[in-house]
Amino acid sequence: MTEPTTQGQMAMKAWRLHRSKADRLEFDDVPVPEPAAGEVLVEIHAIGLNSSEMQLVRGDWEGPDTHRPYPMIPGIEAAGMIVAAGPGAPAHRVGERVTVHYRWACGDCDECVGGNENTCQVAAAPNAPKFGRTIDGAYAEYARVPAGFAVRIPDQVSYTDAAAMTVSGGTAWHMAIVRGQLRPNETVLVTGGSSGVGSMLVQIAKLAGTRVAATAGGPEKARRLRELGVELVLDHRADDDWSAGFAQLSDGAGIDCVLDIAGAGTWPRFMGSMRHHGRIIVGGYMSGDRADFDLKESTIREIAIAGASSWTRKSVRDVLGLAARGDLRPVVGATLPLRELPDGLRMLRDRTAYGNLVVQVR
Repeated sequence: MTEPTTQGQMAMKAWRLHRSKADRLEFDDVPVPEPAAGEVLVEIHAIGLNSSEMQLVRGDWEGPDTHRPYPMIPGIEAAGMIVAAGPGAPAHRVGERVTVHYRWACGDCDECVGGNENTCQVAAAPNAPKFGRTIDGAYAEYARVPAGFAVRIPDQVSYTDAAAMTVSGGTAWHMAIVRGQLRPNETVLVTGGSSGVGSMLVQIAKLAGTRVAATAGGPEKARRLRELGVELVLDHRADDDWSAGFAQLSDGAGIDCVLDIAGAGTWPRFMGSMRHHGRIIVGGYMSGDRADFDLKESTIREIAIAGASSWTRKSVRDVLGLAARGDLRPVVGATLPLRELPDGLRMLRDRTAYGNLVVQVR
């Protein structure tokens, strides 16, 4: 799709956000970026779409990274090939298939040194460079990124799968394994099971040897979750009392771990079924960020509540490795061409999508 401009510089197509709070994505012709020192230029083949991007385009994003120039190219998830290297970047990586890690940790702060690059103190600053958040991102034919945050894709994994599982897979692995510490024979509840992250959480929980319950909206999404191996599917639109199902699934013991991405709306419906020393891992809050629950009961039963913030490059490499072995694969609910990318964001807004949505660029 690239072609020379009248000045001879190569141009590309990109969806750009021209002003906040107005759904103002426009399909523009812009120059292909040139990689700066330490950066590589990635020819994008596939883009993963995420709910946070839909919120950003609508002007509803409430994350800390609110300082951005306009116009800008959104998008935090892209897979493609390195086609050029800037000064100081490893030239031998040209031709390598990569996925992009959007949150560029400093490597030097206490969190990074401790192995927690997902909570990097420098990257947490509102004006810190974040791919598709505060600087140009994935919604284009090319993107420039620091070489260290272009993560190699195993040969056995397609661009489509890599684009679908960088955010959803990395997030799910960090929630379930790093923070959740899932163990065989536990009973696990995944809220929002039909989403991209939720469908990955379900698969990872099954790989860990647990019994899995999951929430979804409507019979079709419930059917698909059963196909992934979910033993108990709960319709959050219809079911009022989940306790009997939890008791049957766990032989009366209760829920060991909740992997929660749905948010506050489901808490009153599972808290009474938590077993003693159970744990709740919070990785999202799409239905609200103010949960109402009984502090006395959570204290008496010593229920642990922990947050899970995004993911690390190691988490991405772990899930890509599982995908390369055939043990894990993202659920891709739909693919769209680049020109129809806003239609995918509307699907996320209307919650008509199942699993991950991927935009095919090449």
